Amino acid sequence: MALIICKECGEYVSDNAAACPHCGNRMIFPLPDFRDIVVTSDVDRDYYYDKKNGRDLDAYQYSCAKQRYEEECKKRSDEYYQTTQSIIDFINDPSEPESWKATYFSLVLTSDELSRQYNKEELQIMRNFLKAYKEKKARKGK
Repeated sequence: MALIICKECGEYVSDNAAACPHCGNRMIFPLPDFRDIVVTSDVDRDYYYDKKNGRDLDAYQYSCAKQRYEEECKKRSDEYYQTTQSIIDFINDPSEPESWKATYFSLVLTSDELSRQYNKEELQIMRNFLKAYKEKKARKGK
């Protein structure tokens, strides 16, 4: 446990305190990562503990951390959808020649640095396109 100074009254306060015991000012700490919070339940209430920073949290801090985590998940989900959709749009774009698309996807799939920019599903879409492109090219050659 460490003592910190309350910004409102200047008194020393425990870093585990949710509010200053002298003036009632709510102590503001950086929100912990929601995945680092351990929740235990008693008969009449839940207890929240930030295992990374080693301090207890109140229900408000827990709900703020949970809300931030949910917003980050939604943002990652939206970004994932946009990048996957852009690859599908690129594949379906008739103005780009298929040979150029195949060359680009081959480059991405063989380069570790480039392939790290895409998730597994996007890389699978590229593999499927290349497979279909090669089959189509082989049929034309016969």
